[in-house]
Amino acid sequence: MHAPPPTALGRCRVCATELAGPILDLGAQPVADALIDPDAPAGAEPSFPLVLAVCPACSLVQLARMEAPAGATHGHGTAYSTTMTAHVDDWATELIRDDLVSPGGLVIDVAAGSGHLLRPFRRAGFRVAGLEADAALATTSRDAGLDVRPGRLGSRAAGELVAAVGSADLVIVNHAFAHIDDLADAMAGLAALLGPGGSVAIEFHHVLGLTTENQFDIVCHAHRSYLSLGALRFALERAGLELVRARRMAVHGGAIRALAARPDRAVTLRAAGDDRETARIDELERAAGLDRPEGYAGMAAAAASVCADLVAALRGAAGDGLTVAGYGAPTRAATLLNTAGITAADLPFTVDRAPEKQGRCLPGSRVRILAPDAFDERRPDRVLILVWPLRDEIVQQLGSLRARGTRFIVPLPTLEVLG
Repeated sequence: MHAPPPTALGRCRVCATELAGPILDLGAQPVADALIDPDAPAGAEPSFPLVLAVCPACSLVQLARMEAPAGATHGHGTAYSTTMTAHVDDWATELIRDDLVSPGGLVIDVAAGSGHLLRPFRRAGFRVAGLEADAALATTSRDAGLDVRPGRLGSRAAGELVAAVGSADLVIVNHAFAHIDDLADAMAGLAALLGPGGSVAIEFHHVLGLTTENQFDIVCHAHRSYLSLGALRFALERAGLELVRARRMAVHGGAIRALAARPDRAVTLRAAGDDRETARIDELERAAGLDRPEGYAGMAAAAASVCADLVAALRGAAGDGLTVAGYGAPTRAATLLNTAGITAADLPFTVDRAPEKQGRCLPGSRVRILAPDAFDERRPDRVLILVWPLRDEIVQQLGSLRARGTRFIVPLPTLEVLG
C-alpha cells in the first residue's frame, strides 16, 4: 500500500478543508462494477488510485480526488435478496406509521432506483416522485407508473423537481450520499426539496465498520464518501437542517438510519421520540476516534491481515485438494479480491443471481460469474461468501450444499469457516 503525496488528496466535499491522510491506500484498482467479458485482453480494464482521506474539520472520510472516474456508479438493488427486500419494506412501513406525511402529501426518494421504496407510499395514498442517476432505472420506475426522473441530488435538480411536483413532506435518502461528489450542494438540494414541516429519512453505511470491523471491501470508486453520524450532523447543519435522532441497523455490515428536519420541525420530532440511541452512537464514534484523523490509524494493517488470512484459506484448501467457488459478485467482491491479489487461479468462479452479471468476469481478478445452478454440477467443497453481510440468508439458500459437506468461508470482519 503506497501513500501518495499529501498535496494530491484534495479538499473536503462538504467544507473544502484540505484533507488529511491518506488513511487507507488500496492501490490502483479497476472500477469495481465495470464487469468485463471473459475474452477481454489482459489489462483491458483501466485502474485508478483507490485512496481514502479524512477531513480534519468535519471528520468526513472520503475518496481522495485522485483520478477517480466520474462514471463510477452502482445501485443498491433489493431484487435478489429477501433480507434487503424485507429491510426496505419495513422502513417504508415505519415511516408511514410515524405519520411523517400528511394525507395526500408528497414523498420524494432522491435515489429511487427501480422505485421499490416509493411503492408502499403510493399504495397508502400518498403522492410520490423521485430522482435516479441511472437513466435505465429511472425508465423502469416510470414504466411502473412512478414519477422518477433522471438526475442526481443537488440544488439544481431539486429546484427543477420542486417546480414540477411541489415540495415534499418526506424526503428519503437511501444510501445515496456515498455516491455524490459535492455533498455541500446535495445538502442544499435536500433542504430545497422540503416543504414546511417536512422531514428527511436517511440511511447510510456507517464508517465505524471500516475502522473497527475491517470492512475495507466497501471502498470503491463509486463510493465518494463514508459517513459517521458526526460528519452527517455537520453537513446537515451547514444546510440549515438538524439531526433529530438516529439508530444502528445491521444491514450492509452496519448502517445508520437517521431522521432530520429544519430546526422548528426538529424540536417537535425530538419531543415525540427517544434519542438515547443517538447519544450511544455519538459515544461509540468518540471512543473509536472518528472525530480526529488519528482515530483511523491501523486501517491499512488490519486490511493486510484480512487479505493474508483469506489468501491462506483459499490456497490451503487448494493444497488439500478441495475445490473452491464464490457466492455473489457485488462491488465488495472486486475490492476484496483485488486488494488481496486473488485471481481466477485461486477462485475459478463465483455465482450470482443477477442475470446481467452471469457470463462476465469481475474486473482485475478475472473471476468468472456463473448462474447459481453451476453449484449443482460442480459441488464445490468450499464456498467463499463474497456478499458476506447476507451470510445467514446465503447459508440457508445453500442448505443442500451444506448437507453434502460444503463449508462456507466468510472473509469479514474476521475470517470464519462455517460447517
